This record gives sequence, structure tokens and C-alpha cells, in this order.
Amino acid sequence: MKAVQALLAKHHVQSHLQHLLKQIRPFRVLGLDINTKTTGYVVLNEKGRLVKFGHVSTKHLSSEIQMLDIGIDITNALKELAIPKQENITWLVGIEDFLKTYASGRFHTKGLFQLAQLNGLISYSCLLTFGTRPQHIHPTSARAFFRLAKDKEMKKRDAIKHVVMDFALSMEPNLSFPEKNSVGYRYDIADAYVIAFYTYWQHVATLACDKNQEWTQVVIADLNQLLDKQMTRKAALPIDFDSERYLDTVLLAHVQDYIKDIVHDTALLNSIRPNANQQ
Repeated sequence: MKAVQALLAKHHVQSHLQHLLKQIRPFRVLGLDINTKTTGYVVLNEKGRLVKFGHVSTKHLSSEIQMLDIGIDITNALKELAIPKQENITWLVGIEDFLKTYASGRFHTKGLFQLAQLNGLISYSCLLTFGTRPQHIHPTSARAFFRLAKDKEMKKRDAIKHVVMDFALSMEPNLSFPEKNSVGYRYDIADAYVIAFYTYWQHVATLACDKNQEWTQVVIADLNQLLDKQMTRKAALPIDFDSERYLDTVLLAHVQDYIKDIVHDTALLNSIRPNANQQ
């Protein structure tokens, strides 16, 4: 809605986000692309910048009879990423969801059960290791947020992998791989990066709309006036319609839309968050 976008511009949403990221408390975001063969991971800091990345190879273990051992190997690697509790850094964890909808004939049922089992193991491990409930994010949701899609001319089935890789490398200059021997796992890391980056910006959007902030209170008040007529005209609104919740949802959605534009404007993105050399 253009009127809401204009309202955010009036209240200097760019400056609001910039101020937020300058004074934000330290935290870490872990993005995971879990697989029975190779699991990619990426850790970002509170500025959305790369801290660590890598992969856990479990190709030597059988997903048929050693699923628990695969989970243990991944868990041990994740424990090494955890910062000591005395540093008082909170974590957010985003895990690439393996299935959003089921279409008969497209997937092997046995493989789906194995992924579901491993996903559950690692999710519980993250809860214990990082003290937070993981968010399960389908890759299509994260890609759509960053407007990642293969061109019509790209006919290969795995073409989206190259789009995701190009995006990750363009966003994070410190994300690099050896040229020859990294063809496989580098895509798992790129997927993990998109999940981590998505989790990061969703969190920033939520913080930006925190109702305890004066900025949010002022914007909500103006938004209420702007949308009051629209809500009044909706004669079909249920009796228990929660206008306050509706306003909160509208504000969050439009802040998220603004962030989508930020990500694809390098100059604007760098004005919001520090460059890699400014950390």
C-alpha cells in the first residue's frame, strides 16, 4: 500500500533502522541447511555480517542405520560454534525446512522420513546448545523475500542453486571457497547463508516495530488514522476483530517490504549496516 510506504518515509524509517543497528545488543544468527550427507552452516553477527561458515560431512555414515550418529556428528560441530554463556550473547537459529507441501511421485518417502528424523534431532540439539527454539524456514520463503528466482532461460533443474550462490557471494565478500574441491558443499553453505540472512532481517524488522519504542508508537498512531476509514468501511469485519493487532501486522509487513528494497540497493544497504571493514 503506497499510503503506508509514504507514511514510513515521512517517519524516516531508514534512519530508524540505521539507529537501531548502531545500538543493537550483540547476538548471533545460525543458519543451517541440514542433510544426511552434508550439512552447511553460517553464523552472522548483530550487524548481519559473516562470523563463521562451514560444513559437516557425514557421508561416511549410513542414513539407513546410523541416523543417530549423523545427528551426533552435527551436534558436536554446532557445540563448537556456541559462544561461552558468560559473554551474554543470545542466539537465533534458522533451519531450512525440508518440505512445505507433499506431491506424490516427486519425493522418496523413505528419504523424507530420514530428513524429518534428522531435522528433529538437530532442532532439539539447537534448543539445548543455543537456548532458543529454532525457526523452520522453507527455502522458497527465504528466496522469495530476497527476490531470488531463476531466469526463464535457465532450464536446468538445479539452476536456482547458482542464483542463491551468486546472491550469497554478492552480499558477503568474506564468503569464499577453494575453486576446485568445493563444488558440492559450497551450495549447502550458500543455502545456509540465505536462511541465516532471512532469519536476521526478520528479527531486525521485529525489533524495529517494537511497541516500546517511541518511533513505533508514533507511527502506529498515524497508521491508525490512515487506515481508520478503511477498517470502518469493512462491514463484514467479525465482532472480535482486533484492530490493534491488525495495525501491528500492517506495520511489520511494510517494514519487511522496505527491507526487501534495502537488500537490493547496495548503497542503501551499506548506509543501514556497517561494511565488512567497519566492524
